[in-house]
Order: sequence, then C-alpha cells, then structure tokens
Amino acid sequence: MISISINKLRAKRKERKLTQQELAEAIGISGCHYCQLEKGLRRMPLPFAKKIAITLDASLDELFMQTTKPGKR
Repeated sequence: MISISINKLRAKRKERKLTQQELAEAIGISGCHYCQLEKGLRRMPLPFAKKIAITLDASLDELFMQTTKPGKR
C-alpha cells in the first residue's frame, strides 16, 4: 500500500484539468472509490498508484512520497 500526500495528488490532477470522476474512469475504478483514495480514507494499492502516475504523466515519488525538511522527522 502507498502512503499518499493528498495535496500533491489533488494538485497534479487539477493541473491536468481532470475531475476525480475522469481520473477514476481512466484507471478503471468508481468515482466514489477514487474520492476515498484521494482523501486518504482508503489505502492506495500499488497497481492503482502506478495507473494514476501514468495517467497524470508523473512519477510515483512526485505524487505519493511525503517530503520533510532537513532535521525534521
């Protein structure tokens, strides 16, 4: 399962001018299921994360890895 950075995923989706429903259809899941994934209410399986990254033309790191400032954990 992938830990998501909600703001990064939402921002990238909006940058690509896609609705949650459009992205959900592109990766083969319901809009409701995608909404729950994006809000962090469900854990993101790796296959879904890969499909989202491909659809948004982004890397998994760019979308899902949380960044911390040096010296903070």
